Amino acid sequence: FTDALSGESYVSVSCIKPVLHLFKTSLLLPEEEDLELTKTIKANIMRYLESKYCDLEKEELLDMATLLDPRFHTTYIDASKLEVVKKRAVSEISALCNSTTEEAGPSAVQENTPPKKKMTLGAFFKKSAPSTMLHPQSEKTKIETELATYLLIPDIEPDTDPLEWWKLHQPNFPRLSLL
Repeated sequence: FTDALSGESYVSVSCIKPVLHLFKTSLLLPEEEDLELTKTIKANIMRYLESKYCDLEKEELLDMATLLDPRFHTTYIDASKLEVVKKRAVSEISALCNSTTEEAGPSAVQENTPPKKKMTLGAFFKKSAPSTMLHPQSEKTKIETELATYLLIPDIEPDTDPLEWWKLHQPNFPRLSLL
């Protein structure tokens, strides 16, 4: 296990909950054939680890990091807290979207007009495509839909780099990738 962790080029905070779960359910689980000393050591290590990550602020951070890791999604988030974590994600993304919009501000007017582009067949279809303005969605609804879509995607392989995955899938999840 130590070799596996030290062999990584980096260890993400999103791995903490899965590793704690692994410790709790298998590696540090007392077994019948363990000596009393071994059982005591395992229990003390587990107690120490749980005390390190038990406060609310750390729990929220770990839940959010785990949610946004495509290797884990909601697997290691307590089912009773899942809806709260999702709502918090939507709230944080909304705040980020609002701050990004405010920072952009009015765009500067260009002095030179670009040369006229040739019309392509695709341009005609773009103009005649049905408008999404008939059924406008609120930004919150778009974020909730994006999050729901992300959560439907199967977990990726554990050896996959989640940052590379996000670079590749950022166009599919533009709001969620802000987090």
